[in-house]
Amino acid sequence: MLCSVVDVQQGPVYYDTRSHILTTLAYALIPICAITILILVSMWMWKRHKNAYHQALPTCDPSPATPPSPLLGYSPLQLLEVKARGRYGCVWRAQMKSRIVAVKIFPLQDKQSWATERDIYLLPQMGTCNNILQYLGAEKRGDNLNTELWLITEFHERGSLYDYLKVLSYVVTAANI
Repeated sequence: MLCSVVDVQQGPVYYDTRSHILTTLAYALIPICAITILILVSMWMWKRHKNAYHQALPTCDPSPATPPSPLLGYSPLQLLEVKARGRYGCVWRAQMKSRIVAVKIFPLQDKQSWATERDIYLLPQMGTCNNILQYLGAEKRGDNLNTELWLITEFHERGSLYDYLKVLSYVVTAANI
């Protein structure tokens, strides 16, 4: 459709309204399409990133089996009661022969935490200090998906240092009030 405007000096000027409509549509639709594509690409990348961290559990432990600790040699341990549960596993009061011990049990997916804690206890300086929890050993119990990682230490009836300091902090704060 053509529209005419009369210019006094040059005569009638004709404007093509179809080209104006197409230009307006292009200016409106191109940003909408670009934003839609950007959102779709972002969602695809987020889903791909999320799936990379949620891989299926292995059906067997890919690392070679850790031999039992020389002090323990798969000593019979009787788990007596759960003392605490946390992010990396649970702590049991257990009996090893006639001795009461603490057993921290890690699930297989927290193997790195278990190995790190075991390696810390195996440092040469750790065995010479009487004020540090005595390490007795580490073992893998079970097979395939039922594998549990055990860290065995001496047992302290009064609980953890963290719990003691938390109570002490409350007593000191309450006394100051």
